Amino acid sequence: MRTTLQLILLAGTVTSALATDPYLPWGDDLNGTAVRQGYHIEWQRSAEIGANGEMIISWSDTRFGMRDLFAQKVDASQPGAPAVWSTDDPDHGIVDALIVNDDVIRQEDPVLITNGAGGAWVSWIDFRNDASGDIYVNLLDDGGSGTGSLVYGDGGILLCDDCANGTENMSKSMCIDGAGGAYTVWADNRGTNWDLYVSRVLANGTVDPNFGTDGMVIVDAVGDQQAMSMEHDGAGGAFIVWLDQREASDDNIYIEHVLANGTLVNGDGGQAVVAVPGRQYSPKVTWDGGTGCWVAWVDKRTDNAGDIYVQHYDSQLTPTFAANGIAIAAEPGKDEANPRLAFDGVGATLLMFESNINDPGNTQADVFVQKMNTTDQHLWGAYGAPACLASGQQEQARLSSDEAGGAFIVWQDQRTESYSTIYAQKMNASGTRLWGDNGTVVVDHAELQRDALQPALRNDQDGGLFVAWGDMSRGSLGVFTQHLNAQGQPTFAPEGDDSAWGISGSVAQVKNVATPEGTMVFWVDPRNAGGPHVYMQFLDEVTGNPVLPENGVAVDMSLEGGQNRYDVVSDGSGGAFVVIEAGSDGAQQGFLTRIDSDGQMLWNSSQPVTPAFDPDQSGLYYQQYMKVRRSGDHVVVAWSGVDTTYSMFYAEVSAQAFDFNGTSLWGAQGARVTSTPFIHETFNDIAPDGNGGLYLVWESGDWQDTDVLIQHLDATGNATWADGGLVFGGGVAGNQRKASIAARNGGGVLGIWEDLTADPSNSDLVARAMDANGTSLWETPVDTRAGSQKTARIVNDGYDGAYIAYSDFSNNDNDDIYQRHVLADGSLLWDDGSGSLYVADGSQEDVTGITIPVNGWSAFLVAVAAEETGDTTGYKDLWVHQSNVDRVSGVIQGTEYEGEILNFFHNQREPFLSHDLQGGAYLSWVDMRASGKEDIKDVYTTRVTIDPLSGVDNPEQPVAFTLRPNYPNPFNPSTTLEYQLVRPGQVRMDVFNLAGQRVRSLVNEEQASGSYRIHFDGRNDAGLGLASGIYFARLQAHGQQREQKMVLLK
Repeated sequence: MRTTLQLILLAGTVTSALATDPYLPWGDDLNGTAVRQGYHIEWQRSAEIGANGEMIISWSDTRFGMRDLFAQKVDASQPGAPAVWSTDDPDHGIVDALIVNDDVIRQEDPVLITNGAGGAWVSWIDFRNDASGDIYVNLLDDGGSGTGSLVYGDGGILLCDDCANGTENMSKSMCIDGAGGAYTVWADNRGTNWDLYVSRVLANGTVDPNFGTDGMVIVDAVGDQQAMSMEHDGAGGAFIVWLDQREASDDNIYIEHVLANGTLVNGDGGQAVVAVPGRQYSPKVTWDGGTGCWVAWVDKRTDNAGDIYVQHYDSQLTPTFAANGIAIAAEPGKDEANPRLAFDGVGATLLMFESNINDPGNTQADVFVQKMNTTDQHLWGAYGAPACLASGQQEQARLSSDEAGGAFIVWQDQRTESYSTIYAQKMNASGTRLWGDNGTVVVDHAELQRDALQPALRNDQDGGLFVAWGDMSRGSLGVFTQHLNAQGQPTFAPEGDDSAWGISGSVAQVKNVATPEGTMVFWVDPRNAGGPHVYMQFLDEVTGNPVLPENGVAVDMSLEGGQNRYDVVSDGSGGAFVVIEAGSDGAQQGFLTRIDSDGQMLWNSSQPVTPAFDPDQSGLYYQQYMKVRRSGDHVVVAWSGVDTTYSMFYAEVSAQAFDFNGTSLWGAQGARVTSTPFIHETFNDIAPDGNGGLYLVWESGDWQDTDVLIQHLDATGNATWADGGLVFGGGVAGNQRKASIAARNGGGVLGIWEDLTADPSNSDLVARAMDANGTSLWETPVDTRAGSQKTARIVNDGYDGAYIAYSDFSNNDNDDIYQRHVLADGSLLWDDGSGSLYVADGSQEDVTGITIPVNGWSAFLVAVAAEETGDTTGYKDLWVHQSNVDRVSGVIQGTEYEGEILNFFHNQREPFLSHDLQGGAYLSWVDMRASGKEDIKDVYTTRVTIDPLSGVDNPEQPVAFTLRPNYPNPFNPSTTLEYQLVRPGQVRMDVFNLAGQRVRSLVNEEQASGSYRIHFDGRNDAGLGLASGIYFARLQAHGQQREQKMVLLK
């Protein structure tokens, strides 16, 4: 499979010897710290009665990482705090719900049915042991403390471990057995098609042996049998109906009656309820209060819009009405759909359906209820009684009996609003509406204009009603509940009880910034309504624990319209500068802010990168692809943007500088880098010059001939190179694109780009170095093999050479990650015979890297998302790879190391690696362990330590008294110095300022001969941070002295 690579490379330093193998100092054993772990609630309207005045609900969520099953009971007698179940969990503390099952992988899709004694049976699909899913059940009750308990243990009762056969799309239904146990019926395809199986769990928690160890087959005919409905028969058995596709071109409805002893009344694949031309679907069944049942369905035999038909059966499945059923609602050309059935408690049956009979445009449905018995099927009028007379759309309705001949109905309503509300109605035994002609509102988020969805209802057994629904009022889906008394008045809070709520939505663009006390982790989060926002969390350096509120805080919620992209850089003082693109796509504007590790903005507000944005109010301006860097005492930002000067279709490149207090320095519209009529300019990358200016590269040209151009802006925003920029990559026919650059220590840049001149369909990689005057120092092809080499990034190796890593598709099967080393003179190293150095076996993507210098060596440490060769899961885990490199020759020395750093369920992707300033790295990533029916992305981080000298012979005995240049230089906030002693003796190393004043003592002791390394953290002897400026490290030993110039840039 061809894939895409995201690559970020950073430079950093270490200060002490590290572990031989990958070591996670935060000690969470291949798991990581959950920086942002959403609930991602799935709500299937699973609700059931408890004792009088109680309702039990169940759902699945991912609050612990993977998908688990939960339940809650709400009590009408405690309206101020109706949710009464909780769990004192040894791993998670007090949890505000009953944990039904939190085993590994996934537990989901709960179905509830009462046990008739105040508790409820729950069944679910479980993936702990089988990727195809198994069926489990358990019994929930109050327990001795009243806070909820699992009657049959934490693991539940296994009903089937031989189902599904490779798919996850099982559906289920449950009903009581009348003796305290329950039936479960499900569809699985252990054979060649979807078939139906049933099992029974007895009141004592044992599986009825009459139903086998993996369920008893109901039907295994050719074609699929699915969409089943089941109800008890009042005598210990159950009626089951389903949609049947044994006739490939014609969907029909079938029925079976299961007796308490496991006998099937028909026993030959079921009995056809209807088998006439035209589609029949949405079957429902209910007990008739005696020994038979009613069946309802949607039927298109005569009207393609759909009609409602019913049939009645006795216990032997003898139909009461004519073959193929009778029509109950069949208005020509009108959609009649979503039938629901319920025994009315006193001898008749209630039928609810939705119909657009009142809408001439046939788009908006109303809800109707009919009452039937075998003598009269239209007790509430020829078409039934409407539950609501209001106009607009009423849909997703559900029905319950009041057990006295009347009905409760709840539905999703959009009568006048653009968002969905929930309404309810009570009808007496004569079909009269008791809660007003238009129903009573259960929830309406009018102020927020956010949806309430998927209502479920249960009789409170005292004349009132419980309603549960999916609620979007807080931007992420929750399960809320409300209780209505017999008069239809709510007794809980007006917005309902938030019985289950947590953030949801998949994150993007995970990054981190190291500080001396830990790491700031950033990401784009869609948890709120109104578009995504940039969020951050701070993790303690020692424990890895989050310091800010759970799941992080928004950087700036006041920037409206969505925040889809951002960039971030350390401010050098324990915080960060963040640039955010805010606004809808095509109208986004850039803002810069400064934030500390507590999540507090240090400026009064985020500052627009161009104070005069959209000056003519045309609405055609936008700014995108923004990047931010710190350069001297400036913060520099660059981007692509569109204005009306030439055309709304042509972007130009601009930049802006700020001081550290948030004042923009380069004019109301920034410094325009390009002004080329009718040529599209796409900004690629930025590198600081260290003096308040920047280098930037961009693509220029049309879709057939694009070059990569480069320009330098000084601290005043003036371009110092050729007007319009220099050609960095290109100058010949064909496309050059996606350039990445890194600053050289002596000024200028190192860069790499994708070159398509040889083959417009497959890119090669070319690297170049330029000095501070824009003079090309060298250009070299990095990889020109067949297939695409792409998405490359580059990092300075500390001596104006470059480490490069990239994605390669030369095997025409999957992307692999390769790396190369270019020395400062342009010499290209690391060739395994195919043109570059292979990183690892298997399919790899999403690489990030860091350079680690130690003594006379350095290590290039990368982290990749990789799928091992032979891995059949299709999931990628995080691996680290190090290459131990001689810093002079660039040659790899000793044994390279490769090891798995994270191995958890599903994919871990998009790693982002930064130096932790204390001997290791912070690794953040997009984590997909919560995925199931859909891919879900959260944020995790760990701290990694690798031995950069693993497999490298000890350096030879030093032959000269040497103080090497510090690395990095310039630096902020810390740097590393290395020195060699040819004989033992007293050693002293101090740091002096330009005035010759000693500001820091680093070493003052006897030392043996050998090589040493010392870390300087940019502080004085009092522990206070030094100001930006020039300092000198002075080493004294053997009666000799050595000095190195160091530049501290904040």
